[in-house]
Amino acid sequence: MMSSSPSIHIKSLSKRYRHQEVFANLEDQFLPGKLHLLTGPNGCGKSTYLKCMMGIVSYEGRVEIQAKRIGYAPEKYILPEFATFVEFMGCLGRIKGLEKAQTKEALQKWTSLFGLEPFHHTPMARLSKGTQQKINLMQALIHEPEIILLDEPFDGLDQETMSTLLAELIREAKDRVIIITTHQPESFSGRKKQIHAMKKDKDLDV
Repeated sequence: MMSSSPSIHIKSLSKRYRHQEVFANLEDQFLPGKLHLLTGPNGCGKSTYLKCMMGIVSYEGRVEIQAKRIGYAPEKYILPEFATFVEFMGCLGRIKGLEKAQTKEALQKWTSLFGLEPFHHTPMARLSKGTQQKINLMQALIHEPEIILLDEPFDGLDQETMSTLLAELIREAKDRVIIITTHQPESFSGRKKQIHAMKKDKDLDV
C-alpha cells in the first residue's frame, strides 16, 4: 500500500492552440478505486487533456497532482529502432530510479503478462504494431506508478492481451489513479469505472 492516496484535481482548465479552443474551464477529479474512462469523439481533446496532466503542453487553470510516480503511455510512442525492448527497459529503469533488481523483476512480470519472451533479442523496428504497443504500455508501468495515464491503450492489441491488461488495471486501480482514453467504454465491464465524457462543445460530463 502507498503511504498517501494519489489524486488529480482539475480546476478551471482551459487549452487553446493558437486560435482554436480545445476545451475551456474543465472541473474534475480523479481518485483511486475505479477506472476513469475519458470518452468522446475525435477532436474533443482527450489526448490533450492527458498532456495537460503530464505538463507537456501549456494550459490555463490548475492541475493539482498528489503522487511521486506517474506513468504515461501516449497514443503514439517512438521507440529506439535498433535496441531490443530488454535493453530499452534497462535504460528506462535507471532513468526512473529503479534498482537493477527492481527493473529485472518488473521486466519479468510484464514480459510474462504480455507474452514477449520470443522477442528478447529482436530489434524493436522489426516488431509488429501490437508488440510495440505492449512495449509502450510496459514503459509506462514498469516503475509501479501511483498515477497511470493511458491514451487508447488497446489499439493494436489482440483480444487475449486486452483481457489480461484490463484485469491487471482493475487490480491496480484499487489504490492507484488510472485514466484511460477510449472510444469504446462498453469494453470495460464491471461497475468499478467512472466515465468522463468530453464533447466537442468544450464541456465535460462526469
